[in-house]
Amino acid sequence: MTTPTQYDRPRSLSEALALAGQPGTLAIAGGALTFGQMNLPYEHIVDLQDIPELKMVEASEAGMRIGAALPLSALLERDELPAALKASLTRAISPNVLNGASIGESLLLRTYPALREWFAALIALGAAAETADPRHGPGHRERHLLLTAGPKLEQEVITALLLPAFEPRVALGAAHVARTPADAPIVNAAACVHFDEQGRVKSAMAALGGVSAAPVDGFVLGSLSGWPLNRETAQAAAEQIAAHLAPPDDYLGSSEYRQAMAAVCLMRALEACQASQ
Repeated sequence: MTTPTQYDRPRSLSEALALAGQPGTLAIAGGALTFGQMNLPYEHIVDLQDIPELKMVEASEAGMRIGAALPLSALLERDELPAALKASLTRAISPNVLNGASIGESLLLRTYPALREWFAALIALGAAAETADPRHGPGHRERHLLLTAGPKLEQEVITALLLPAFEPRVALGAAHVARTPADAPIVNAAACVHFDEQGRVKSAMAALGGVSAAPVDGFVLGSLSGWPLNRETAQAAAEQIAAHLAPPDDYLGSSEYRQAMAAVCLMRALEACQASQ
């Protein structure tokens, strides 16, 4: 492992991309999570917090574009964000971290346990990361669904978090199990349900944390389409997903326990969606 020996704080995205293209470089704003680690596999840190366009929030009919250099705490002030998305940040993450960690940093640190509820909620919503590739310059942007982005985000500069529009008949719900009320989750679930005008499910997406080697896994809940969402249909969908899981064993819970809690958490997340109609 190496530790950083060079630090730059550019004031424009073009300057940041030129610096980020150097080998062994991490481009990031905030750092409350990243710099708490004893060793970092980077020699060069490019600090993005002085770049104005990376702190902008834009809302449109298509959704929200949230600058990657904004602190996580800034999202808690946005009235248009669903309560379940805000709760995914406030339950297990301290105020100091929320103030000192950025949106972009949170998308990079997918393995940080306390961020799993946040990441699951984003995946259930269908959120994406916008990036700029150091090889192409600031005008070239790419969109990566968080569900499939993986290590790709570490190779580029994250410029924004892209959230779809929060329409009246879209509901987000979440649930978790943990050792204490403020502890990182052992297993957690988030579900996003799109309802039609008759209250039936048009589409539904779920995300589960703590059920595989991956930080969070996403699942399309196709069995719910066309049906009303109630306790029976929620339970059937949750049990169907959980039946195909093979969670790892560790000191926090056996594979069987995690599998059972995945079904419970997903059912509760779906019931929260039902209740918010």
